[in-house]
Amino acid sequence: MLSLRIVRGLIFLLWLVTAATNVQAQSSCASSAATYLERGNKWMKKGEIERAIADYGLAIATDALSAAAYYNRGVARRQKGDLSGELSDWDRAIELNPRYADAYLNRGALRYRR
Repeated sequence: MLSLRIVRGLIFLLWLVTAATNVQAQSSCASSAATYLERGNKWMKKGEIERAIADYGLAIATDALSAAAYYNRGVARRQKGDLSGELSDWDRAIELNPRYADAYLNRGALRYRR
């Protein structure tokens, strides 16, 4: 029969492996989101608004806490003329990062235009 010390050691080892796997998965998601965000930025520079919006959406799907992805998608939606979409994206960017000054500026400009 296994001693209590061995069982505790096995449980601890299992916990370490699980924690390491979770950290690696989170790191992978963050890098994937950053990749989509960067690709969206490249599409924006080329004037490919629809493709940029799609990549920003993928960044958000990968990392729902990325204020930058919401902000950038809001900028792209502004280029497209999607007023309600840009407003909701900037609202979410501000919700995620209350110090996101550019999001406040763009949201205020949109409200002024309306």
